[in-house]
Amino acid sequence: MNYLLTFLEGIISFISPCMLPLLPVYVSYFGGGNSVKKQVFLKALSFVAGFTVIFAMLGVFAGTIGHLLSEFKTIVNLICGIIVVIFGLSYLEIIRLPFFKGVKSSGK
Repeated sequence: MNYLLTFLEGIISFISPCMLPLLPVYVSYFGGGNSVKKQVFLKALSFVAGFTVIFAMLGVFAGTIGHLLSEFKTIVNLICGIIVVIFGLSYLEIIRLPFFKGVKSSGK
């Protein structure tokens, strides 16, 4: 159960954008207490396996989406370009987008 929990902690910590401040906690979790070297190694291995699984899944997902969209590359580029231009015009307050209503310009 502890190995599964450690594996899941590795997966969850990758999702978090604020992982760096948590590294001392993980290091103390792996090496702290009266743990046997084998247990520390297995916990660290489970943690790394969690990261590996997430990176592999994200890579497969991005590759699959990229492959599917490569057939429509021109259309996707055109639509994304139009969206960028519309957001730029909204930022310059030339056009007003209702879902940006709460965002106010800081320029005076």
